[in-house]
Amino acid sequence: MSQPAIESDTPLSKGRAKPNSYHTRALGTAEEGHGHLSQYRAHLADDMAHAAVLADKQTFCDAYFPIPSDPTPNKPKPVLHESPFVKLAQLPKFKGNEAKIQEEFVNAVNDHNLIPGLVLRVCGDRPYGIHMDPTQQKVDTAWYFEHEVKDTKHQEWGNQVIPVEFKGDETGDDPYDDKEENISTGAKSRKNACGQMTTHAEILHAVQQRTALFMLIVTRKRARFTRWDRSGTVVTQSFNYIDEWRFFCDVLWRIGHCSRTHLGLDPTATRLFEGDADWQRMRTVLEEKEYVDHTQRVLEDGKVPEGEFKYVRDMFHRSLAKGWPRYRVEVPVEVPADETSGAGAKKIRHFLIAKPTFCAKGMAGRGTRGYVALDCETEKFVWLKDAWRANYEFVRKEGDILTGLNQAEVSNIPTMLCHGDIEGQTTETPNWWAPHKPKNKDKKNKNKTPASDATRSSVTYVDPSTSSHLKRKLDDDDEPSAEPATGTQGSPLRLHQHYRLVVEEVAMPLDCFEYPRQLIQIVFDCVVAHYEASTKPEPNKCLLHRDISSGNILIYPRVLTNEEGVVYVQWRGLLADWEMSKPQHKGDGQRRPRQPERTGTWQYTSVALLGPGAKFVILADELESFFHVLLYYAVRYVKSLNCDGEAIAQFLDEYFDVYGYQNGMYTCSALKTSTITKGKITVGTEKLRFGNPLDALFSKVLSWFAARYIIAEHDKESPGNTKLPAPSAKGVDVLRSIEGNNNTFLAQFGGPEESDQKPEEGPTPAQKALAERLKSHKGLARALDTALRSDWPDEKTEDQIPETRKPSAEFPHPPSRNVKNKRQRTRKARAAQSEPLFLVTAGRPPKTPPPKRAIRSVDLIVEDEGEDGESSSESESRSDLDSDYLDESESE
Repeated sequence: MSQPAIESDTPLSKGRAKPNSYHTRALGTAEEGHGHLSQYRAHLADDMAHAAVLADKQTFCDAYFPIPSDPTPNKPKPVLHESPFVKLAQLPKFKGNEAKIQEEFVNAVNDHNLIPGLVLRVCGDRPYGIHMDPTQQKVDTAWYFEHEVKDTKHQEWGNQVIPVEFKGDETGDDPYDDKEENISTGAKSRKNACGQMTTHAEILHAVQQRTALFMLIVTRKRARFTRWDRSGTVVTQSFNYIDEWRFFCDVLWRIGHCSRTHLGLDPTATRLFEGDADWQRMRTVLEEKEYVDHTQRVLEDGKVPEGEFKYVRDMFHRSLAKGWPRYRVEVPVEVPADETSGAGAKKIRHFLIAKPTFCAKGMAGRGTRGYVALDCETEKFVWLKDAWRANYEFVRKEGDILTGLNQAEVSNIPTMLCHGDIEGQTTETPNWWAPHKPKNKDKKNKNKTPASDATRSSVTYVDPSTSSHLKRKLDDDDEPSAEPATGTQGSPLRLHQHYRLVVEEVAMPLDCFEYPRQLIQIVFDCVVAHYEASTKPEPNKCLLHRDISSGNILIYPRVLTNEEGVVYVQWRGLLADWEMSKPQHKGDGQRRPRQPERTGTWQYTSVALLGPGAKFVILADELESFFHVLLYYAVRYVKSLNCDGEAIAQFLDEYFDVYGYQNGMYTCSALKTSTITKGKITVGTEKLRFGNPLDALFSKVLSWFAARYIIAEHDKESPGNTKLPAPSAKGVDVLRSIEGNNNTFLAQFGGPEESDQKPEEGPTPAQKALAERLKSHKGLARALDTALRSDWPDEKTEDQIPETRKPSAEFPHPPSRNVKNKRQRTRKARAAQSEPLFLVTAGRPPKTPPPKRAIRSVDLIVEDEGEDGESSSESESRSDLDSDYLDESESE
């Protein structure tokens, strides 16, 4: 099970272990310029620990590198009378001699043209520039197509076809162990190697347009092939390539006859090169278009400007970065049946992309990338989302959800342009998983964490010694019995389908806001979007977003006209990423399963959902998530009256990035819990004060959340929900009836004290009234509007975290494997690491459990809805939200 992990916008995190039973740990951040690559690799190695599947080498090679039925004449099979690797066999020393192994291997492959059409090049000496990879990683060697290879010895991440890694110690440096049940191992050297391979696969999937990646790992005299996709890794048994050189050379020759598609390159993405018309088109569009200043202002001439906003142009310009490949990608478009001669027809639209603006961390998962793209049909800039969605029945595509919201005229959401699955592109690793019969030695543990209970809990039952994760996405459904859309039933590895979606709006991230009041307006607009989506029944069935987070609350400048006819540009909110949305839960909770995992963003998830017990997401949880987002950005970017930068950073770290580990499960941080349940924001020993309307806003909203949890705690402890202890044993009852010697001593004080225990009073009417505010959007919308109408000081935002602040070098490891049977230990480790520039945030679900373990840890922590979780029964119109800002008409 993977541990919680962070969003990209959280402060520099520091691990800590407090000397008490409540074990806490910071979510390991990987902000640019701080920490160590080794720490990031350790996270990824843990993340992939149970996503690797062992395969027979012959079966694997026959499946992916088949014997060509019609060999190409200009790619003849090399005539070999002896092993081309004979010099490697004669090396007197292997361990610590990776460079010599690499040299002789490269010479043997190229001299004998073992893969016709591909050239093996050394590229481990010179990393690429920091604009491509700030961590400066280096693959040892890689195969390139002959017409694309360069002699610079740079990494050339955009051109690598099959990377090759060399290790000098086959027992310690091989990332996989064929003797282990799940082929992953906790040995430090093997774990380091696994993390290294994973980051290399991650970079290549981020830079190139791929469906899969093949990699060769050479450890002394042995080698193994691996195949990476978004579900995990298929790993062949290692083999002695010197002794089995005929088999190895035959496979290499087959690879030379494989198409680009067979080698994992996406056929729906055409690579562009200098001299191509589309390559030049991406440059000239920057010079030929008219662009509009996007700053907030009144347009004095009263004219609505034409053209696209300048920040969009700048984002596209930055995507044309040196070293990043450019592509013309296809996006399928569903064509209505009445417009075609046949039902279900599709047409294809094309878009030009380069470097992604956003890229998820991690290898297994959705692998979401976001691009500012150029629409080849309209010459307009659009937002293109490329992802590997969960491919399960009854899971709606995000584009279908967004289309329904657009049809319902929900405000402040993206406008759907086109979307669709990329035909024939699903992950294949789940197909290689096979059930494994549990061993008898594990039967005694079966009742400790039953799957039926664990999967319905809002906490995670974990195997901590092999767990670590890079973004805690609290996943999508509570039912563990969901079946995939294709024939991979029974596999714990999640099945993914390649998917692209395009929307019209290219928005700015939330941290671009310039004034505190502007932040309130942006959040208000997203609350409006959430309200409309959750109250309009058709065709969306009153959706809850279920992933309210900083990455989904965006800034979009709009040209507006007020009642007096004044035209102005104002930055407004846009609530994006509706793929996890779902109809509000009503009834007895019996629903058809959709997928075996669930999603949400750990830092902004409500305290209730991060606590014990099976829950569904309700409106109160969503409103609390809005508060958490607002709190983070206000505390980080708005100057307070009584707290310095170090105190602010410490607060943000402990509130958002620390999680608890208690009784075998991950839990909410203590500071976040106390803030919400007590209704008070305390930074260190000081009550946080801004000296602006944020103080009143936070105080009011926190009183509602505190009341909610007071009522919840009372309901939990009420007699009907309290399990009484079993009656005492007979012997104890006899002793209890015998008068002890205590009375003799207490006689001098007047005898034993009469019990003054009184029945605990329930929540007050005032508290119940406050909690009622969370049953509709009205309270939060009015509170935000009141803040907007208040007087604000003229202050701009500024990051309150000092630039000199560094993460702590202390980073405790998770508790040992059998947490119920062993003492928890923490060890020193390196500080949080730097991550590649393009790895902005993660969007993958929790890691898959091992396919071969008899009893496996349960991966999910938060369930998403509660039995009593209806939205407000009131039918509120937009005017009910009491804001003039909802009455403005957007100029056409």
